Amino acid sequence: MKNIKALLDIEVAQLYLLFRHVTKAKEHILSAGEILGVHYNLMGVLGKRTKYQVKDIAQLSLKVTVEEKNGIERPEVNDSHVPQNLPLNDDVRLSTVEFSEEVNEKVSIAVTDQKLFVTIVQEMLIAKPQDELQTEELQPFIDMILDQKNTYSVRVVALLLRCKLESKSRRTIERSLGQCEEIIKSFKRENPHFLNRVSDVFGTGMPPMWKVETQYADLLLNIGLVKNALDIYLKIKLWEEVIVCYTILKLRHKAAEIIQEQLDTKPTVKLWCLLGNFISLKYKVTK
Repeated sequence: MKNIKALLDIEVAQLYLLFRHVTKAKEHILSAGEILGVHYNLMGVLGKRTKYQVKDIAQLSLKVTVEEKNGIERPEVNDSHVPQNLPLNDDVRLSTVEFSEEVNEKVSIAVTDQKLFVTIVQEMLIAKPQDELQTEELQPFIDMILDQKNTYSVRVVALLLRCKLESKSRRTIERSLGQCEEIIKSFKRENPHFLNRVSDVFGTGMPPMWKVETQYADLLLNIGLVKNALDIYLKIKLWEEVIVCYTILKLRHKAAEIIQEQLDTKPTVKLWCLLGNFISLKYKVTK
């Protein structure tokens, strides 16, 4: 019964995050953490971040403790058929920080607890400013989740969160790109069975496939693979991104055609403004 109450709190928190109601989401996150007996603390631990680092320096780490509570079930997780966690393959940086001492020795984080931590990361992404400090704070949470056995949904969401953080750095954007591609491929595989995939969707906020493809196309566009990104945008009908790609490819007439087609279907103020950027005529836009 307590498991159900904790899961309900996590799913309600996900719904509030969907509408960016951070305060309400935080209340349910704290409630779920209290029910599950999960406590965590960010702390500094000596470790190495690069392959050639000789001296250990302080690195941010996540210390997790889990209380044994009556009425809380923590079954074993079957992590077969989940997307592969790709290594970084960088000449300098390690895939994850190597600590001089084990922070969470012999701590097994159950799937419900993992969904709670996924929700915590998503809440922090919305609540905190997007800067390097945010990345440093979130990375230990994601590393901890991926270090456990995950269900399909938890693994996908954790990897996508890491992709989002790593897309900001030139040293990690390659893994981010490859990881998104691996996740998209996993959607198309027969295993795991669809019932095993959807069971955690509401507790993790796992996005639909077209949103993952959008994230992948955005990465392609960022590294200059405009034509590849355009193909994906056309497939999922993200017309504003299609217009951007056509503009970069110097196919302004194509962009104007797309805008005109969309105006004929569903005219909006933004489309009229975009059309004005591609033709010489002046339009007066009223709302």
